[in-house]
Amino acid sequence: GNYLPPKTPPLPQPVNPQDALHPFTSQGHFELPDFLFSKEQMSGGNIDDLMHIWAALDGKGKPPFNSHSHLYQTIDDINQEDTWDCLEMHYVEAKNPNAAPWKQTTYQICLCDAGKLVEKQLSNPDLEEFIDYSPCLVFGENHQRVWSNFMTGNWAWNQCVSSLSQCIIDDEIIFQYSRMNLLKRRKNH
Repeated sequence: GNYLPPKTPPLPQPVNPQDALHPFTSQGHFELPDFLFSKEQMSGGNIDDLMHIWAALDGKGKPPFNSHSHLYQTIDDINQEDTWDCLEMHYVEAKNPNAAPWKQTTYQICLCDAGKLVEKQLSNPDLEEFIDYSPCLVFGENHQRVWSNFMTGNWAWNQCVSSLSQCIIDDEIIFQYSRMNLLKRRKNH
């Protein structure tokens, strides 16, 4: 890539207001599945009961979702674009007729490309005020390392300490830790 001058604004994101909430029809239609599925983790049966009650209250007989299956399908219809890759795997001895059934089965593995996902998040201007771009090391009780988000991971930290002269490190403990890592690297090379 090419370095950009300081204060260069991000490229404009293609905006299509009609598709902004797709597959949802409104902000409330988006927030309801988020609440039921993600926050409350409501069972399918309880979602069905809620939609039945909702239809009775509305008087028009039209809840936001027909059933829990409809809600789940709508969530599954969210476009993840290129952040997911799928591949098929099978055991090396799959063609051996005497192999166990699990060895003869082909399995589909779907993986989220974390790099692409983070790139999309970082390029989203709506998230700008919520992202801390500083890599850091977090330690919990008993001095055990805690990984809680992308910037607490090894990759983000290593990107910073590999070019320590370009980074500003405020915390003395972090500075001492990075200095020890740099000394270890020098011994290994």
